Amino acid sequence: MRRGGMQRWVVRGVVLAVALTLAACQSDSVSPVGPPETSSPSPDASESATPTEPPVDPAVVVEVCGLALAATETTITVFTEQTAIAELAVAQGDNAAMVAAAKQIDQQFASLAETFTKLSQRPIDASLRERLVRTAEALTDMSSEYYLGSTVDTRVKLAEFQAGLAEICATPAPAASTSAG
Repeated sequence: MRRGGMQRWVVRGVVLAVALTLAACQSDSVSPVGPPETSSPSPDASESATPTEPPVDPAVVVEVCGLALAATETTITVFTEQTAIAELAVAQGDNAAMVAAAKQIDQQFASLAETFTKLSQRPIDASLRERLVRTAEALTDMSSEYYLGSTVDTRVKLAEFQAGLAEICATPAPAASTSAG
């Protein structure tokens, strides 16, 4: 019975990760507000190609924060449950179950990294974007077969990810400049 309950949580976590990834993907197809960029025949065209920080949309910041925090919480839950399954498998000498639990953790980390990467492309402030990108990079490293961190190290990193996101998301974003049309 306990195993069925854990499987349900894992399935919920995977479903949530997929939903968050889809939500992040939907924002990729939304065109920005304003006129489309046109190429300029002027000799200064190379200067206008310099990337500028996109405008911050406070509503999107709130949405991204909510999605990122929920996804992080789900990942922590999956990690905790799959670690317990792996430890039990080791105690019972069940290598297949241990490997399956480790794969679930790695897949969850990779999924969260992908979600964070997509969320970082939305119109959010630079500090939140940087946090998402750095966390995605760390999660990618953690899901690598070459990651040497212990369970305790991983728990600490996940807690730091969560606390860092919570801190940035609790700080009000600078007001977006809006103009009446």
